[in-house]
Amino acid sequence: MNEPFAFGKKSETSPSDVPLRVLIAAAKPDARPSFYLEDVHRADFLAVTAPTPGVNSGAFALHGVTDLRIHLSRAAKDTVLASADDRIL
Repeated sequence: MNEPFAFGKKSETSPSDVPLRVLIAAAKPDARPSFYLEDVHRADFLAVTAPTPGVNSGAFALHGVTDLRIHLSRAAKDTVLASADDRIL
């Protein structure tokens, strides 16, 4: 999968709880989910507005994710998951 804006794996010295404010805007329609999470532990998404690519897909692709919370989002319903693997929201 082509991930031009992937953050990559966190280094051992990077802070673990850094809040980010991120704007996602596609230059043209894109069928991929706006967020692709792989091997992620503890992710909170608050007040997210992001494109939802189509009827059979969602804004979040989850692969090996634990401790996920999504709240007040226009891109997905409020969700709390202990773990998720190969799941689309």
